[in-house]
Amino acid sequence: MHDARITPRHPDGTLCGHDLTHEAEAQGCPGRADHLLTCACGWTMTARRPARLVGVHRNHSVRARGGAR
Repeated sequence: MHDARITPRHPDGTLCGHDLTHEAEAQGCPGRADHLLTCACGWTMTARRPARLVGVHRNHSVRARGGAR
């Protein structure tokens, strides 16, 4: 499988590195709008729920390798 990174994003598209706590609110974090998956091959996708990205990335990796083996 290709390696991938899932990063939460704010509503304006900037990356969110805050834990969703009262401390993040104090730092002015507007919350998370979606998550960005970036595959090692350069393929990207966004979704509200990270679990959806994991499943889609699994399928992408199989196709990138030439199908199920």
